[in-house]
Amino acid sequence: MPATIEVLIVEDNEEYSRLAREMILSASNGTSFKFIMNESLAGALVDLRDRNPSVILLDLGLPDSAGLSTLSIILEAAPQVPVIVLTGIDDDELGVQALQLGASDYLAKGRLDPTLLSRAIRYSMERKVSEEAVRRSEQNLRLMVDSSSDSIIFATEDGLMTDWNQAAERLYGWTQAEAMGQSVEILIPRTQLAHHRAAWGKRLAARQPKNSVEHREFTAVHKDGHLVSIEMS
Repeated sequence: MPATIEVLIVEDNEEYSRLAREMILSASNGTSFKFIMNESLAGALVDLRDRNPSVILLDLGLPDSAGLSTLSIILEAAPQVPVIVLTGIDDDELGVQALQLGASDYLAKGRLDPTLLSRAIRYSMERKVSEEAVRRSEQNLRLMVDSSSDSIIFATEDGLMTDWNQAAERLYGWTQAEAMGQSVEILIPRTQLAHHRAAWGKRLAARQPKNSVEHREFTAVHKDGHLVSIEMS
């Protein structure tokens, strides 16, 4: 958590803005807060160009914008900042839609209390940090996979390919876009399909430990039809 949490409150009702600020401060437990107040979407977008707040409290009913489109615009302007939606009505369906769109949380104004609001801010920030760590991890994995000289293929249990690297493109002739969603059977000669299906079913039924490794020589088929001898793990 940053030493000072900067909260952007986008709310056109001054009383609600003041109440939210007081609630946060009353449950701060020594945490330092800084507040940026804005009453319109246009003003909030200016703030987001000039600043990088820790969290955004967003009312969906503003003078220049209303509804979920307000959230969409804010998320596009500051995708790295968690957004907590404040709704004037106790509408769970609207809250779920906001979460599906990308909000970190939603709170009904009529049910606000200091503990609830402070917890929502803390959890939203912690979740954003975790999501960023996962994103960086996935980027690193992508770099490792793409830089590998070995052909690497990802597939579901029923054999549908979900990803593969540039070495696989060179080996089999299919681009990643062409291969995704297709069965691994496009890489197997027709004469070996029955054997492949039996062996694949046997492996799934055996439920080998996830860290087990099997090596075998294999004949694959290139996109243009010629056969390729490979060693498969």
